[in-house]
Formats: sequence, C-alpha cells, structure tokens
Amino acid sequence: MSIRSDAARPILEGEQISTTAHDLESEPPADFDSLGVQDYQSLLLHCAAVKLLQQEPALADRALATLTSFRKSTDPRSHALLDEWQDILTRRDWLRAVARDAQTIQLRQASPLPSVLPPDVREAVLVTVRTLRHERWQAENKDALESSNQYVQAQGLPIRPAVPPKGPVEAQLLADVEAVLRDGETVLEFIESAVQDAIAMRRCLEDFRVRGEAAWQEYQRTGVSRAVDDVLAELRAMTERRGNPLGR
Repeated sequence: MSIRSDAARPILEGEQISTTAHDLESEPPADFDSLGVQDYQSLLLHCAAVKLLQQEPALADRALATLTSFRKSTDPRSHALLDEWQDILTRRDWLRAVARDAQTIQLRQASPLPSVLPPDVREAVLVTVRTLRHERWQAENKDALESSNQYVQAQGLPIRPAVPPKGPVEAQLLADVEAVLRDGETVLEFIESAVQDAIAMRRCLEDFRVRGEAAWQEYQRTGVSRAVDDVLAELRAMTERRGNPLGR
C-alpha cells in the first residue's frame, strides 16, 4: 500500500487534508520489513495520533505546545524539521505525517504528535511491535531455536520461552565469534560450548553459595570461627598441591 500525497499541489490556507481509514493503516509485515523496527513503531504511533487528532481536533494545540517546548530545548539546526511540523499541524496535512518516504521517516524523529496519545494507546502500539518482532525473530531463528531446545532437553533442563535480543546482533559481535572458532567448529557449536561452560560456572557458584551459607549458619549457632590467615594459608597449600596453571 502506498500513501497518497497531495504535496505536488499547493495547499490553500486553512484547508483540511482529509484521510481515510485506509490511509492510516499499516501493513505488517510489509511495513515492518521495509522500515525496520524503530521506524515501523514510529509509523504506528503517528497513525494512532492522526486518528485521534481527527476525532479530537483540539488536541492539535497540545502538539503545538510540545513543538514550542522542542524549540527551546533542541539545537537550532533541528528547527527546520520543527518548522515542517508547524506547517503540518497548521494545515492538518495528516497524509504528510504518515507518509513512508525517507524524508518523512527522518521528519518523524522530531515529531510532537506522539505527545497527544494517552498511555494505553501508546502501550498498545509498543505491544504490537514487540509481538511482531518476536514472531519474526522466532521465524528467522527457527533452526537455531530447535537445536537449542534439543540440547536443553538432553541436559534435563526446563525449556523456557525464547525471547529475542533487545536490539539487533551487531555484525562486529558475530565477526568476533567467527574469529575465534576452531577448525571445523560452527557458531552453533561455539554457543553450545559457551552454554555448557556457563551452566558449569553457575552450578559451581551456587555450590559455593550454599556451602558459605551453611558455614555462616554454623558460626551463628556455635560462635566458632577460623582466623583469616589460617584459611588463606590452607588455600595456598591447596593451590600448590594442585599446581598453578598460570605459573603465579
């Protein structure tokens, strides 16, 4: 779907640019794929804001007040974007606010329109985006998730719902992983090895915590303790008996 635009003709002073429900509908996942997460979320927020402004035109005054606040707190170099929003609000050029061209996508980054949205509407938009992002992430990582679940089941651990990362995996992080892979080792094998190491470390830490708590309870009960120097000397002796792999 493409947004109709009347930008090619002059807009008469005081003219109201009308929109239809079709104009203000987003098409997931098409818009999600073409715009990306943040810009898609911004589009949905603006579609919701425009619908509300059409229902309650007086809310435009709130957006204008937000715009005035922006002018006081933003770099003067951004004022050209704010001037465009002043024009959009004055002319009620709502099609411009929800267009999908690159210029408008940038323009929405300095928009006062989301300020008119009540918290429940804003949250509903955020939930919609999170849900769609989760579904898309699961589809794109289906094979890896199945392998991960098989490994977790083999370890006798409960399977927890897969949650996508808060942001996209950086290319540099993937490059760093690939740089340390051994011959014939895959990224998935590396992840499985890292998970095994993490599980072993957490179990060790938990065992340490449990033994420490038991020792503390015993001290609370008996009042008998050992001198720090004695404990450190015993630890050094244990290290020497096992050999220090770091050569220290």
